[in-house]
Amino acid sequence: MSGAPSADPSESNAYPEQRHAGKVGYGPNYNVHASFADVVTGVADELRGKMTHNPDLVHHGHELLSGEEKRKELLGEVREYSPLVVLLLR
Repeated sequence: MSGAPSADPSESNAYPEQRHAGKVGYGPNYNVHASFADVVTGVADELRGKMTHNPDLVHHGHELLSGEEKRKELLGEVREYSPLVVLLLR
């Protein structure tokens, strides 16, 4: 225990990468939940899907309402077709 820094490179990266770009208090998980606009849009889409008997639109509205759509967007999981495009194509 001489107090000298160790030569092991794994110990030099003991802290995770900082992704907040210097904004104190704003981490990478600052805005991961559904916003008020997402909730309102999700309820509207879910209701529109139930009225038109479109289960894809109901599912999309529920994902917006619950914040699942935002989580998928942050993780890079993209749907092949938006339910709104499918609705317009029918």
